[in-house]
Parts: sequence; C-alpha cells; structure tokens
Amino acid sequence: MTEAGETATGVNGAAGVVGILDSLAESRVRSLVAILIVALVAFLPGFKTIAPLDRDEPRYALETKLFIEADGFGAEGPRTFWSYLDPAGANWLQFASVAAFGDEAASPIWIYRLPSLVAAIAVALLTWWMALAFVRPRAALFAALLIVTTPLLVAEARLAKADAVLLAAIVLAQGALARMWRRKTNEPDYLNAFLFWTGLGVGVLAKGLVAPLVVGLTIGVLSAWDKSYRWLARLAPAAGLLWLVVLVVPGCVLGSLWLGEGGFPQSLAAQETYKAPPGTYAVLFYPLFGPAGVFVALAIPRVVERIGRPVFLFAAAWVVPFWLLVELWPAKLPYYILPAYPALALVGATAIDEGWLRVTGWISTYFSLNLAVWPVLVSIGATVLFVAGENRLPWAALPFFAFAIAAGGWSLAWFYGNRSVAGAAALSVLSALSLYVGLFGGVFPEATALNVSGRLAAEGRQAVACREPEFASTGFFEPSLAFYAGNDIRFSSPGEAADFLAEGGCRVAFVERRRQSIFNQRAEDIGLGLIVKNEISGFNIGNWKPVKIRVFAVEGSPP
Repeated sequence: MTEAGETATGVNGAAGVVGILDSLAESRVRSLVAILIVALVAFLPGFKTIAPLDRDEPRYALETKLFIEADGFGAEGPRTFWSYLDPAGANWLQFASVAAFGDEAASPIWIYRLPSLVAAIAVALLTWWMALAFVRPRAALFAALLIVTTPLLVAEARLAKADAVLLAAIVLAQGALARMWRRKTNEPDYLNAFLFWTGLGVGVLAKGLVAPLVVGLTIGVLSAWDKSYRWLARLAPAAGLLWLVVLVVPGCVLGSLWLGEGGFPQSLAAQETYKAPPGTYAVLFYPLFGPAGVFVALAIPRVVERIGRPVFLFAAAWVVPFWLLVELWPAKLPYYILPAYPALALVGATAIDEGWLRVTGWISTYFSLNLAVWPVLVSIGATVLFVAGENRLPWAALPFFAFAIAAGGWSLAWFYGNRSVAGAAALSVLSALSLYVGLFGGVFPEATALNVSGRLAAEGRQAVACREPEFASTGFFEPSLAFYAGNDIRFSSPGEAADFLAEGGCRVAFVERRRQSIFNQRAEDIGLGLIVKNEISGFNIGNWKPVKIRVFAVEGSPP
C-alpha cells in the first residue's frame, strides 16, 4: 500500500526510504536479516563494558555464580530470599552461558547477560512473526523495529536478569494464540498449541505467574467479546496442560535443589520498593517507549473507532486489562509494564503502514514533538550527568548524539508536513539507534562514577600484597560489590569492620563516609592503627545517592 503523495515532487527522500522498506518487507529472509541487524546495533554497544547495575542484575548473576562455586546442588548451593520469589529459569540459562562461554566463577558480567541478549533478539523476531497473524509484511517489519528501539527492551537486553526471557516467552505464546484465535474451525491446532504451551511454560520458569496472567487476561477478553469459550478447543488444552506440567515441574524440582544452605552474603541491600499512584506508567509512556510512542499515541483514537478489527481487538485484549492491573498495583518498577509493549508496537506499526496518522491539531502536534524532543533531552541529560560525574565531555558519544538529534528533527519534519508516515517512522528508528550507540557505547562504559563496586574491589586488591585478600564493607551493601569482591565479603556494622581488620591477616575494609566516625572510634578503642589506602567517590545507582568510600588496610600490610 503506497501512501498518497509519497512520490510527489519534494518528497523524493521519503519515497526512497519507503521503497527500501517495501523491498525489505517483500522477502521474509530480508526482513529477518534487517531486524537482526537493527537489534544488534541497538543491543550490543556497551554490552561487555557496562558495569553490573544494582540491584537486580548482580543479584541474578551472583546467585548463578554462587551455584557455580558450590559445584553442585543441595546443601552447598546458594539459598537467597529472592530465589524463593522468582523461579530459577534465568539462572539456569546463565549457568549454561557460563558453561559454554565463560571461565566458571571468574566469568565477567557480560557472560551472564548473554541469555538476555538472545531473548531480546528473539522478542524482535517473534514480534514480527506475531504481527504477521494480522497485518501485511511491511507492518510486521515496523512492529519489530518499534519494539527493538523501545528503551525498556534496549535496557533489558543488557541486564543479566529474567525479564527479556519472560517477554520472549510471552510473545511466543501470544503469537501462537493469535493464530489459533483467528482459525475458522474449533479443531485443535497442534503446531500453534505446542508453541503456545511452550511459551507459557518458559514464561513460568522465567518469572512465575506473569506469563499466565498476561495470556489469561487476553483469553478472557477475547472470549467475552466473542461470547464463547468454544474456540479454546483449538489450544488442545488436555495435551497442552500435560506438556506444561512436563516443562514446569522438573524446573521447579531443580529450582528447589538450587536453594540449598548457602554462603550468600546476608546483609546485601534490600531491593527498593518504589510506590507510585495509578497512572504512573501512562505519564512515563514516552520516556519508556521512546519516539515510537508517538505513532502509538496518535493511533489510539482510530483504534477505538475500529476496535472490532481483529488486529486492534487482539491488541486491546492484550494491553488494556494488564495495563490497568499494573497501574493499580502499588509497587512500580519500569519493567513491570514491558509485557504490554509488543502489542502496542503492533498497533503503532499498523497505523504507520496504513498511513492514516496525521498532525491535525494542537494535541497531535504536542504528541508528535516527541520525535524531536526525546533525542534532544536524552542527549543533553546524558552529557550533563557525565560531565558532573567525570569532569569531562563524553567525546565518543557526541557525534552519535548529534546525528540522533538531526534524524529526530528530520523525522518530525516529514511527519508534521504529512510527507510520509512510514518515512518519519524509519527516521525515528535511525535516531533511536544512533542515540543508543552514543549512550551505551560512549557514555555508560566511560562513566567510572557508576562503577563504584568494580573500582573498590580493584583498589582493595591493590592495597595489600596477597592475591586474594579478605574484604569487609560497612555502609555500602550492594550486590555488585559481592559479585566483584566474592561472596565471602562481610557486610557489617562500622564496629564489626574495625574488629575484622584487628583479626589480622590479609584484610581490607571499605568504609562509607557516614560510617567513618563510628569506625574510627571503634578502631581507637581497640588500639587498631589504620592506613587509608584510597578513597573512591561515585554514584550508587542502587539507591540513587552519591557515595564516598575509604579503603582501609591494617597497619603493616605491605602496599
């Protein structure tokens, strides 16, 4: 479907972009290759060099690392509070990654991130596949491109945790469900039923009941709309439930074996519980979805008018009940809303492909400005924060930021001038990709202020002559420090840290400035001579506070 006026005089550039998109969409192989390339450009910069981000990522990685160090199941394996809340599916994938590509417990954090990277790429490819159940190939291609450039997925692809795996499982299950829902007969569709129940099982193993919740709500809304549950016979429920049990029960058994008595540091900082009022995710939609959110937001009025269309009905059944639920849930973390995003990408892609989005008034003008405003705000914000923490400019990132801003402005010009919705969307994707290369490839890896734990562990090992000193920390209890320093680190009170040094041997203590006076007093009381080896300043991303930590070794420890 060619948009009216796309090849008119003055819009040859837009027509050329659209022609490229059409050429890619005509071939499934070319579409898949294009999606894969875009995903790698979005996900790979900084993948190996960004330090572990507290607190969830190093928790997952540390649990896997402890299991590797325990060298087996049961009594010697790690036992943590968080392991009881989340299934061990993500840990098993990390374990496999370390076994295949790592160096056992010495593996760097990026080895633990590989399952998330693969899962995020799978999300892009599966979103394309899911969209093909409703729309033509160019729209499916756009759906994949929109989800790839969503800031939430871009972040999760670089984090060693379960959410990217969960999302891939949900999209697999929902794509199969869409095909079964659209069938004209109620006879079982065994191929799609197998994919559906497999996606559901992987989702359960990754993150518990989230996947069944998303899928169940979708099924409930679709059945209520159709006023019939007979179509569920297409899911082959008897065989499917049996397959689900086969998938999930062994994983639960292995997960219980994973939870043994352990050497997990018991004083790690607790996960922050961020409470926010209903409507928070709607307010944060643009920061979390990025410039692609423009096309989703402007499509909503037309979607409401055409809700009976299968593509919009399925997307609404997927998004609306789940979105309402997470908005009403008191705790709010950004990735809670991520399972709704592939359906939103489908809506936006359909609107882009069919070309009926227009800037017609002040409301649509306001929303469309995000195409240009988002890259400007992110570029300036990242640069300002980097300068504040590092006292220098992120020179490697600036050319990418400049291109992102230019492409964003160009995208807005095409969209606002009604030259090409598809061309504007393509430019917004280029803008986002350039921004991510600069941000994750040029800013985060060079932001030493964020890598407090890595710098502390390195300074601690340099403070003494032995290769593997014993560590204690007071006032800084982040999981990333345990990942770098080892699970034998003691997280203690200031007095206990002083007593730890007084025990002698090859020992180093990290003391946060707010605990310094108590630590000094205890050291004086027990006659402990102190040597300040170094002082580390930075920003604790785990609680969003600046920190200043001194590195101490007992008197007489060789430098």
